[in-house]
Amino acid sequence: MTVSAGGASRLDRAASFVAGRLARRDEDRFWLGLTLAAGIVSCVVFLVAAFASHGIVEDDARMFLSWMGRWDDPGLLNGDLMADFWSSVSPWAFRAVYRAAWWLGIEPLVFARILPALLFPPTAWLAYRFVRAIGAEPIIGFAAAVTVLHFCVRHSVSPTPRIFWPLLFLSVLDGLARGRILQTGVAQFFLAATYPQVALTTSGVVGLSLFTPWRRPMFDFSRLRIAIVGFAALCTVAGVAPFILHSDAFGPTATLADAKDMPVFSATGRDNVLTPAGRVDVVCGDRAGLFSGARAGIVGSDCTGPADPKLIWLIGTVLLGPVVLFLRMFARMRDPSEEARPATSQTGRLASALPIYIVVSALVGGSIAAMVLFELHLPSRYTRPFLILPGLVTWPLAFEWLRDIAGPRIVRGTRSGRIAVFATGCAMLLFAFVFVSVVKPSLRAPRDPALIAAIRALPKDAVVGGFVGDLDFSPVLTKRSTLFSRELAIAYQLGYFRHLKARMNAVRDIVLTNDPVVLADRIRSLGLDRLLVHSQTLSKPQIPADFRGFFGKNLTERERRAGESGPSALSRYAAACEKGRYRDVLVLDAACLVDRSNGDRNAGTP
Repeated sequence: MTVSAGGASRLDRAASFVAGRLARRDEDRFWLGLTLAAGIVSCVVFLVAAFASHGIVEDDARMFLSWMGRWDDPGLLNGDLMADFWSSVSPWAFRAVYRAAWWLGIEPLVFARILPALLFPPTAWLAYRFVRAIGAEPIIGFAAAVTVLHFCVRHSVSPTPRIFWPLLFLSVLDGLARGRILQTGVAQFFLAATYPQVALTTSGVVGLSLFTPWRRPMFDFSRLRIAIVGFAALCTVAGVAPFILHSDAFGPTATLADAKDMPVFSATGRDNVLTPAGRVDVVCGDRAGLFSGARAGIVGSDCTGPADPKLIWLIGTVLLGPVVLFLRMFARMRDPSEEARPATSQTGRLASALPIYIVVSALVGGSIAAMVLFELHLPSRYTRPFLILPGLVTWPLAFEWLRDIAGPRIVRGTRSGRIAVFATGCAMLLFAFVFVSVVKPSLRAPRDPALIAAIRALPKDAVVGGFVGDLDFSPVLTKRSTLFSRELAIAYQLGYFRHLKARMNAVRDIVLTNDPVVLADRIRSLGLDRLLVHSQTLSKPQIPADFRGFFGKNLTERERRAGESGPSALSRYAAACEKGRYRDVLVLDAACLVDRSNGDRNAGTP
């Protein structure tokens, strides 16, 4: 009986403790501690998953890390087109972070696995701070931080420039909500230096913060507000200027008219901006749609049109919270007891104009980007904040409503009621920590690592090329110059893409022609050392499916004529010039192919 009584007593104390934490509205230390714990759990789980994965590098990291092999050896990738381009479009602060890690002895590929995890705890902390700054209770701040963190561990894990935007975006918002000049400006500076499109959205939010229609005068021209806006504007310009000065080296930028004439932008192309009807869907499009990023993260990737129920649900979750919080600012000013309360007072009731300003600024920026398509990148880049806005505002409103209903019952509850609350609270905490542990490292590995190793073993000035999917991992894993790859062939900058496309056209001719003169001419023009080709391409001259979207409708006709002309020149010389076979991929010596072609030409062989 004594043990039972002691156990009951401990259970009562635990139940009372949990009920007290749920009932009280000022438990900042407790809920902030849980928020940081959630961030640390996400960090640890992600690191374990990343280093246990058979993958090596995340999809987009193959682009932005492709040129960093030059740090180990300045002689590597000299004059390499893809390395030069991706170096030029890597924002300076992103480069600086990776360079600092490299100086500390952490290779870029290793640091790319670590970086996302390092940002989870401070992101959770800033989400908590911001929601607290606009009036939420600590428990609501924790719920908001957990929701935002879940979206980050699932959809913001690419160790590229965009990995920094949730953290810096939240830092700007928190600085604005608290009236912090230095915090707002510094966060805006680094956001502009890493992800300029979201920085332009937040700069609009900073400017709109002057507008206060719930009180008179309707514009806040106080010294503090002017200082925040002015300093943030200077920091934005200073942060983005180096990127603008160095990112135009491969211009001009494609226009919509260019896109309509380029197969790569078609519905089946690599950069599928256009619909099958040849239009740009700025609402529902996978790349150009204003809601595309948030749609994939919240309701799934499919979208049948503006009337799609899932899209309507998404727009509702994005707008509901900001609209309610904005209207509450007017209600607050009508209450005499609230009129003298500071705007950042943590009252236990959410109210702020900042979320609606985020919506307005993002939609305006995205719409302008849609009108001058590609000049300001894609519209979806400006609406990135929609990915976390529901978790930051709308869902906390729902939690606040539930808290208002359950709070008094917790305080007045019986012993059995408190025990039920204890069990429910523990279950919810367990769910929260599981919720932030569903990480998604998204690391990829080449289909044949032996092929990548063989390319890496070539002389450092070697040039390789071919219609082979594993070249998506070159030069990031091989550190050898590569003519082109599907993943790195982004078409927005024509000064870059036109050169890549010319190389693709040359390799297409190499694959399809039966004329030794054409074969030798194309190889010489490319400066190629090793040609990679699928074995089935030799028996049936055809461009592999993954690369067909780069070519126009006449590709099928070209292939038909090539098939009718007899065996390709490449198929005749492949056996004699083979340097290795890796599954169904042959590595051919380009110099040998040229010599064989010249021999046939001198002998008069067709």
